[in-house]
Amino acid sequence: MKISKIQVQKKNKQRYSIFINNQFAFGIDEAILIKFAIRKGLEVDQKLIEKVLEAEFHYQFYQKTLNYLSYGLKSEQEVRDYLAKMVKESQSEKLEERHNLLKESESSSQKSSLSNFSKKNSRFDYASFEVSESLIEQIIDKLKTQNLINDLIYGQAYVRTQANINRKGPRNISYELKMKGLNDLIIEDALMEYPEDLKRENLEILADKYIKSKKRLSLAMLKTKLYQHLNQKGYDRIIIQTFLDNYKIEVDPELQENLLDQEGQKLFRKRSKKYGGYELKKRLIVDLRQKGFNYQDIQNWLEDNENMIKMKGESE
Repeated sequence: MKISKIQVQKKNKQRYSIFINNQFAFGIDEAILIKFAIRKGLEVDQKLIEKVLEAEFHYQFYQKTLNYLSYGLKSEQEVRDYLAKMVKESQSEKLEERHNLLKESESSSQKSSLSNFSKKNSRFDYASFEVSESLIEQIIDKLKTQNLINDLIYGQAYVRTQANINRKGPRNISYELKMKGLNDLIIEDALMEYPEDLKRENLEILADKYIKSKKRLSLAMLKTKLYQHLNQKGYDRIIIQTFLDNYKIEVDPELQENLLDQEGQKLFRKRSKKYGGYELKKRLIVDLRQKGFNYQDIQNWLEDNENMIKMKGESE
């Protein structure tokens, strides 16, 4: 068999159509053309063709992975997941390329001869190659050697982004990095990019923002909810408690008094349907304490509304 023609493909000038014995055989990238010194008149056999096609197959996988990495840093696991996804797509893409090349043929007779050639020589088809674990490992190793995959660098960058922009706590960041395939030692090293002063600064920003959005909570309830909010953001209990011990929550006394009255009136209407007298008072105290109101403030409210409660007791 002899290479009779090499033709630049119309849709991609970096790829070439290879004709053997005046019939299209396969398409390859320019890098593979150069690597195997493919030229017109070159005598080829089945073994050489298979080597060329396998190299082309591997090259395309590598190029797509480079393109994937061009959008930003990726962890090794993310690259592996991407390669696994490409495995499923590879055969359909190669079959589509063959279909497009058929359309490029200059005449219907060429289409016919090409179709017949392809049927007789299905061993020339890219789809005959499968992605093995060894290929994926070769690509991963090459990317590591080029420092295009480095989980520590990835982890450090991820920590800085999540800490400075999203203000996430170390625990949540650690969990997310683990989901991206980083091991515990690398995660521990990456978290060194999150200094203590930044944690305190983030806690203050998160606390200020949360308090502004929760003005209609009692002071005690606000403190409880704030603690839970910061914990859900991924900060550990010790650093939260240390922060809250030195953090002063500013509340409007008049607003707090109005909130107590509104909750008290609402609970009174609910509880007075079933209870009266001492039992009603006891139920109101329990309910308002659960809402986070101060015991002494509750007692003051009960005294202010003693007539209302007394009238309920007398009506029964």
